[in-house]
Amino acid sequence: MLKNIFNKFKQIRQAHNDAKFNRKLVGTDRSGNKYYQYFDEEGYETKRECEYLNVFDQNHVNRIDPAWEDWLRKKRLDPFTEEEMEKIYRYTDNLRKKGISADKYEQEMMKTFRRTDKYNAAEKKDFQPEHWDFDQKNNK
Repeated sequence: MLKNIFNKFKQIRQAHNDAKFNRKLVGTDRSGNKYYQYFDEEGYETKRECEYLNVFDQNHVNRIDPAWEDWLRKKRLDPFTEEEMEKIYRYTDNLRKKGISADKYEQEMMKTFRRTDKYNAAEKKDFQPEHWDFDQKNNK
């Protein structure tokens, strides 16, 4: 009950701030950052801005989602929809999983290489480049 009242108060305060600053909330990202479009007195779009979730938390790194950065820099005209963001998040999660599995595979390959390299070290001891005779080819 108290939580509902608090959430309602937050929504009212948010709407008041949006009207006061003449801005519109266009989206949020996974980190909870909010992205706003500002307007001038005539209703034209002026600037785009990101409001970080944890501004005062020193352990939190303020990162902008790369997809939203395109919108902030006006490389993309329209903000992302929820469906587009879910598609992007699924794709990046899939890439991250593939990267982790590739790293594990590479670590296993390096372990097997190190094991086989110990056996090849005995053969390499017979290799002595200082005893090479380069003139032997020319003499024949």
